[in-house]
Amino acid sequence: MFSVLLVFLVAGSASAAAILTLDDGMGNSVSISDGGPGDLNLTVGVITYSAPLGSWFVNVSTGFTKPALGGVNFPELDLNSANMSSGPGTLTVTFEDDGFNLPDTFPGFRTDIGGTTKGTVSVTSDYVSVTSDYDDTSLYDFGDASLLSTLGPLGPGVFAATGVALVNPDDPFALRLTAQITHTAAGQITSFDTWLIPVPTPAAAWLLGAGLIGVVGIRRKFKN
Repeated sequence: MFSVLLVFLVAGSASAAAILTLDDGMGNSVSISDGGPGDLNLTVGVITYSAPLGSWFVNVSTGFTKPALGGVNFPELDLNSANMSSGPGTLTVTFEDDGFNLPDTFPGFRTDIGGTTKGTVSVTSDYVSVTSDYDDTSLYDFGDASLLSTLGPLGPGVFAATGVALVNPDDPFALRLTAQITHTAAGQITSFDTWLIPVPTPAAAWLLGAGLIGVVGIRRKFKN
């Protein structure tokens, strides 16, 4: 019993808290961990940040992850953000979390985004597999990340896009959503929501598989 408990404790310590990061590319950046300084949301698995950053005088961003959204074996990330700037520039908003596993019944991931902008928005989703001794106390190491989807640039006006990647990473792994918001003039505003979710095996594939198994069984029966 002690050995089993020790395994669970060690496995839990390998997972850091989720992190929400904003960077304006001009030397102004902020990173907020789940439940840490700057997180306005008390719910575990949800990070909300609202404060100016450089020329981006309106920033309201929220990231959702486990256990509030999805779970260890059903990895989901949701990032929504509303931003207004006093001049041209590009703001990068990143949301990331680790400690995920993906069952074989889910062959990959789907990335969805929708919103409105007077500039343009681009979003990427990626992952990196981590080892059992993975212990990161700040930002996750996505240096060797594998791309899931790239959507954009989207806008101006109302936009929506979807990308699907059929890949099952080695467990455990970390996920990341990265949105780049570009404004070309003062007073422009952007509001969007992007969602990263597992893609289930299509029901048609299950039916086809079940049908083939049935045909094989009938043939064997008649042969016998």
